Amino acid sequence: MIEMSMSYTTNNPLLEPLHTSFTLNMISPIYWLIVLFELTEDEDLQACVSDLRKMNVIDVQRVLRQIPDTRDHRCSHKFPLLAEQNIKVSIIITYHNESLTTLLTTIFSIYRRTPLEYLQEIIIIDDYSDGGFTFKSLSELMCPPFNNHTLLRMQRNHQRWGLIKSRNMGALMARGNYLMFMDSHCEVNRQWLESLLHAMLSSANARVAVSPLLDNIDVVTGEYKTTEASIKGGFDWNLHFHWIARDNNLNPFTTFRSPTFAGGVFLISRNWFFKLKAFNTRLEFWGGESLEFSLKLWMCGGEILIDPCSRVGHIFRKEHIFKFPDDDGQQIYLRNSRVIAETWLDHYKHNFYNRKPAARYVPLNISRSEIRDFKESLDCHTFDWYLDNVFPELRLSNNISAYGTLSSTSTSPELCLHHDLNELYDDDTPLVAVSCFVTNVTKWFLLKSSLQLKSDKGLCLTFKGDQSLTMAKCLGRYKQKWLRFGLQLKHLMTGLCLEITIDFKFTMNRCRMEAPTQHFRFFREVERF
Repeated sequence: MIEMSMSYTTNNPLLEPLHTSFTLNMISPIYWLIVLFELTEDEDLQACVSDLRKMNVIDVQRVLRQIPDTRDHRCSHKFPLLAEQNIKVSIIITYHNESLTTLLTTIFSIYRRTPLEYLQEIIIIDDYSDGGFTFKSLSELMCPPFNNHTLLRMQRNHQRWGLIKSRNMGALMARGNYLMFMDSHCEVNRQWLESLLHAMLSSANARVAVSPLLDNIDVVTGEYKTTEASIKGGFDWNLHFHWIARDNNLNPFTTFRSPTFAGGVFLISRNWFFKLKAFNTRLEFWGGESLEFSLKLWMCGGEILIDPCSRVGHIFRKEHIFKFPDDDGQQIYLRNSRVIAETWLDHYKHNFYNRKPAARYVPLNISRSEIRDFKESLDCHTFDWYLDNVFPELRLSNNISAYGTLSSTSTSPELCLHHDLNELYDDDTPLVAVSCFVTNVTKWFLLKSSLQLKSDKGLCLTFKGDQSLTMAKCLGRYKQKWLRFGLQLKHLMTGLCLEITIDFKFTMNRCRMEAPTQHFRFFREVERF
């Protein structure tokens, strides 16, 4: 066992604000691990099985499983740029009350699928999990590769710091020239890091940060499911993250720009990360840090790319597995959101306050002069620039309550509402049900002011009479007004609801909340009633 003594005091701006009398003690044991490549039938891997079972890891097969390669077949498998660079990556993982099985799955997948030549270290920080069981279990695991000696460093906080300060701590500890932030509930896929590094080195912008495309790991079954490369990260005026559609004509094997990160999983140069002053420590514990860093990165000269040829599985949980201090998660998230609004949204912050009026009264420990000085020091752009150049879809949402493809949830696979014609013929433009993945499937916009359901071809969904529908010029008539109730679309004048029939035609019928044939999902809901 190797012990290493280091100490930081709380005057470090990346860890502030903390109790002024608190001193970070980093004397915790540091354990070293060696990376293995695809440990399929390796004897070392087999030796781990018995030790894992002794640790009461229920699903050993889950921890050591193979997963499908979800990349597009046209993705490159060779990365010549990497040989020309001195690349060392520090992977930083923080956790609080993460399940042992899930955390071990994350660690083992990294060891098995990451080349040693690019890996400086993996830093695991336990943010004062209850009882310290997981940290103790990891430190007692002595089977290969845990009994080897080069790469893994483990740290347990001596009090609860939260994800934001814990990640900053990991960055301070890191010795690599690149930082890879990873959640504790991930599973990396083949050549994930090589592809990310290649995307970063290929970019014309040295201030780029690159995120893998996050596949979905089912929170209940653990099933690994592929994610289509047709989406990117965005958010609404509530400052909630959402996936949003990107252009269907873009191919699924080249990097693309994204307004935000998803899940806080990304690669960035260490120098650029610290020039941006790391994660904002005015944010408390958890919530909003990925959005805040995304805005800071874009508006201060950087760029976010998503690499669909780098795949990382991620568990998206609906509920937290941890408790917030004083069980006050909503208030902490609201406060963090207000910090983001006051720092980055300029006069658009009123769009946030109109949706979250309680946030106006949440006290902040940040001054306008502090914000101004920071943004001027990095020559940051305005939020108007961000809307014009990065996320124009958000500007549109001022008058849009929902947009994107409109799919029926009662069909499998889901079929989308579509019309083919670009102009009117005989005042009768038919609606058809098509696969939601066909090229140029119709996108829809549910407008707040006029209540119209407008297509991307400039026509509006119109009640024709006798339960039938057509597309017509948008004239603002009552026949074109629609209300959104849950998953239903209700026609204002008749009180009837949109419905898909057994032979996949669209009609109007009496509204029935329990009828799945009346349930339709927009790709993106800004507001739902």
